[in-house]
Parts: sequence; structure tokens; C-alpha cells
Amino acid sequence: MSDRTTHPSILDCGLLKLLTGYSKPADVAKCLRRQGIAVFSGREGVFTTIELINAAGGLDSSGDHSQKKYAPDDIG
Repeated sequence: MSDRTTHPSILDCGLLKLLTGYSKPADVAKCLRRQGIAVFSGREGVFTTIELINAAGGLDSSGDHSQKKYAPDDIG
């Protein structure tokens, strides 16, 4: 897992492995894509963002604050 020196809303492969329970980056990506979460590939494995997870869960950034959105500090 990285030291999170990247943007705080980016979830790296190490954290995604922990959250999904899968150990292979390809399996992590497959799991997330099945749930409608966009996943990107990088040098250190797959990654996504909190915003993409919120969007897949039906939580948008339209200004409707009646729904709980997850923030980077809510994870890990």
C-alpha cells in the first residue's frame, strides 16, 4: 500500500485489495467493474477514486447534500 502521497481521493491497489478481499490486481479491477466503478491501471496496479465509487453508488456531486458521500478520511 502506498504512503498516500497522491491525491487524497485516490484509492490505490493496496487499499483496494484490502477492501475487496482479492489479492490480484486483475481480480480487484473485475470486482469493482462489476459494481459499476471505473478503474484505471497504473505502474503500481489498479486505482480508482472516492468520487467514482460515490457515482457508482448513485451519489452525485449535483449539490444534493441529503445523501451521505464518503470522504477520503472515512477509509483506512
